[in-house]
Formats: sequence, structure tokens, C-alpha cells
Amino acid sequence: MHAYIRLSEKPIRFNPVDAEVFYDELNDNLIIFREGIFSVMTFGGDEIRLSYVNRDKHGDVSGVRCSPDMRFMSIRRSVHLMEIVDLHTLDTFLVTPKKKPCLILDCFWTRMETTDFVLATSSGLEFFKISRGEEAKAKMVKSYPISKAVWARFFAEENLLVIGGGTQANMIYLTQLTPTEVFKYPKFEVDMPNKNHVLSAKHITACRLYGVLYCLHTDVNTKFLVMYRVYKDLVARIAREIELFSTRVHVSLVDNVIVVHNLDTKVSMAYDVKVTRFPFMNPLPLAFHSSLPKPRPLSLSQGEMVINVNSSYLSPPDSPTAIELYKPDWRFMSPRTVIDTQDGYAWKVTLDLDEVAAACIEPAPLLGFLMHRSNAKRLVLSALQSMLVFNYNLSVIEAAFDLINTSYVAVVRQRDKDDKASTSKSGLFDKSFSDMTVQEQNM
Repeated sequence: MHAYIRLSEKPIRFNPVDAEVFYDELNDNLIIFREGIFSVMTFGGDEIRLSYVNRDKHGDVSGVRCSPDMRFMSIRRSVHLMEIVDLHTLDTFLVTPKKKPCLILDCFWTRMETTDFVLATSSGLEFFKISRGEEAKAKMVKSYPISKAVWARFFAEENLLVIGGGTQANMIYLTQLTPTEVFKYPKFEVDMPNKNHVLSAKHITACRLYGVLYCLHTDVNTKFLVMYRVYKDLVARIAREIELFSTRVHVSLVDNVIVVHNLDTKVSMAYDVKVTRFPFMNPLPLAFHSSLPKPRPLSLSQGEMVINVNSSYLSPPDSPTAIELYKPDWRFMSPRTVIDTQDGYAWKVTLDLDEVAAACIEPAPLLGFLMHRSNAKRLVLSALQSMLVFNYNLSVIEAAFDLINTSYVAVVRQRDKDDKASTSKSGLFDKSFSDMTVQEQNM
């Protein structure tokens, strides 16, 4: 099947029966909760860590995430209570907001030196540090007030915490969590033509495209994807917008490409902000890389101790002969994870550059697109070879080599700059064409 957007060849496979499924953004893991057992599943791995939790002790499980070192697990029990589990000892302690009255929106782990996790509440952000002595406990080290916060999202690739506040939840607060400090971008208001509409968290996506930070708003009222460029001192709406043609759409980010999935028409479209053609390719349905995999063998452990359990308990059911694409219960998680809670799969969205090269008959746009992709050198060289073999106009060939030379010069200049700052990395030009072209915007 011809498709340039595919679901990854090696998905996570899990048993969906009576399972609650959570996505851990920071660690890029899937956490399955079923009959009191937590299973942490990784993309490309087969290890499962188990933790037994008493559901009746502190309430339901409405959110789960793990610390970066997999030492602790946070469990949101209610809008008033978080439970922290030490996965080494299975000891637990409770965390409640320090500022009262307020509601817990979510809890996010960090890679910061001074903060282990952040509690997002209806009154703002509370930063906690865990003391890891004989008895672990959390102490609040700082807080940031936010008026009338409604929802919170964390974008791990950008280390960016996004809060929606106000009556319509369209006042956006951006907080960057770097290893050494917290940086707050200017707040901004998302345009909401319908004053009775409340902005949903799933309609905001934060991402970096070619090193530039954006907030993308899926506007279900106007059926456009609106882009806001984020600077250190301001946030500006840009003129370029993406028509969605539907209200049932989801956004993925793959290799600096915006992928819009339309659940009504069951096609996906790819948009590259550096390419004039928008979208770059005609809409096509998603496809699998290969046949669906058989269930993998499971390695089970709890802390440092292996546990013997019935393998059929966590093993997925027999693989179906076919999986329906674009199902209503699919969950699209930023930047490019898709979770099928009905059939028990989790995939990554990928670009099939060979299909892109085969489908594009115009060499100049193709070369411009490939030059911005990672691991596309072979296809770029093939495109250049085709231009020479098929006697393309010299002006077209000249423009192609100008593009390559410009990119190379930009990388050489950046490498010299990095050398002076003692932060250079060898082999920048060989690393990928993507590295070259990211610097073009600075020339």
C-alpha cells in the first residue's frame, strides 16, 4: 500500500481487557493498570516492571507517571490527592497542594537539579523536591501563582509545561523547565471566536520546528490549525495557517514535519513550514510498516526482584488479522505516539521518505523537502543523480547545488562558532542533512 506516513514497525503490544492505559511523556513509556498491577512498557523493549497498588486505600487511579530514574511513581488519586510510590521499597507517601483551596490538575516529573516533580493546580505551579533518605518525603521548594488554571499539559521534548487558564481556558502560560532553572515565557491569549467555547487541552500542541518554538491551536470552530511563534519576550500569531476540513483531527510532529490526521476522511497530511507547497504531498491514509507482530516474550520484575506470574495474564490476546485505522478511540499523544486502547497497540508515527521520493515527480521541491529530513542523504544523492541522468535544465541543477552549498556553508560556520565555544561535535556534515538546514534561518 502506498503511504508516506506509517505506523512504526515495532509497536508496544498489551492486553487491553479491563486495562487503564496511561502515557508517560517524560520517559516515553506506556503504563498499564489492570487489577491492581502497574506495568511499565517501553518502545523497542520487552521489560515490564510491576508494582502492586491497593486501589481502595486512597481512591481511584486517574493519572500515572514515573520519575526519570524509574525510582518513583506518581499516582493521581483525586483532584485533592497525589500518591508517590517508591518502586524500590514500595513505600508510599501522600502529597496535597500547599495552597488551599485548589484542585490538582496534574503532576509532572522533571529532569531539574532542584525539583523532582511539579504539581499543577487550579492556583498555579508547586515545585517539590524528594528527600531520599530512609523515609522518602517531598518538600515544596517554590511556587508560581496562576489565576484560574483549568488544564495542564507537559511536552517532554521541549521540557515545556503549558497551562490553560481563564474563563475560556484560552490564556496560555508557558513554563520552560531547564536542568538548572525555570523560565517563564510571556503569557498569551488564544483567539476564540466563539465566546461560549472553552479551549480543550488536546487542542494545544507545543513543538519546535527547525529550532523555533511554536504553539499550535487546533481551532475546531474555524477548522484551521493556527500557529503561534513563541519568542522570549513575546508570542505572535503567524499568518500561515493549515486548513483542517474537519473538527475530528489530531496533530503529530515527525522530523520537523506537522502531520494532521483527519478521522473523518481517514487520511493524513504532511506540512513542512520551510517548503512553499502546503501540504507537501497529497493526503493519503496511514499504513503499517509490515504485518502486525506476534506478542513478545515478557520479562517481569518488581524493583530488583523477579516475580513469577502467569504470562497469559499480561500477554495480549491473539493478534487480529486486520486493525482498523483512524478509530474513534485512538489516542494521539504528542509528539508522535498513537495508542489503540481497543486492540492493545501503541505505535510511533513515522515518515517513509522512500515513498515520498517515489511519489514526487518534481525534483526541486523534493530536494528541498529531503534536505530538511534526517537520514535522507541517500535519497538526496539519488535525486541529484536523476537530474543529471535525465538531462534536467541547467537552471534546475544549478538551484539544487546552490541549496546544498548554502546548507554546507551554514554548517561550517556554525561548526567554527561551536569550536570557539568549546562545544563542537565532530562530523556535523555527515550527521544528517537536517543538521545543515536548521542553520539556514540564521544566514
